[in-house]
Amino acid sequence: MGAWGHEPFSNDDAMDWLNEMLDAEDDEPLIEALGEAAGTEPDEYLEADLGCIALAAAALVAALDGYNDGHLPDDLIEWIDDQDDEVIAELYEKHAPVARAAIARVRTNSELAELWEESDDYQAWLKSLDELEAALAGAE
Repeated sequence: MGAWGHEPFSNDDAMDWLNEMLDAEDDEPLIEALGEAAGTEPDEYLEADLGCIALAAAALVAALDGYNDGHLPDDLIEWIDDQDDEVIAELYEKHAPVARAAIARVRTNSELAELWEESDDYQAWLKSLDELEAALAGAE
């Protein structure tokens, strides 16, 4: 995982996924990214790349409802601005509950959590997850 920060889009896996999502004609990359993490059994180990992608997908969903941690890629902001309000509302409503579950899953028994736990930025990473979950709080 090439990472340059603790924010959801500050790694190569997340940016590669975002490019795939922005080029897609539907929300299938979003469904897959969130489902991979949220659908993993609690005792099953979640690989770092899947965790990175799930957090990026969750951040995209939160951004549909106005979330911006100051580190959202310009391409994502432009993509959201180009969508109809109805499409944005539909995507948010459809994916926000799964996004919350994916974030919770990445926090536990995941390679990504272990990697961050070993770094000096672990608390900052946890705070970014807290902020992301708070942005999705109304989506239960």
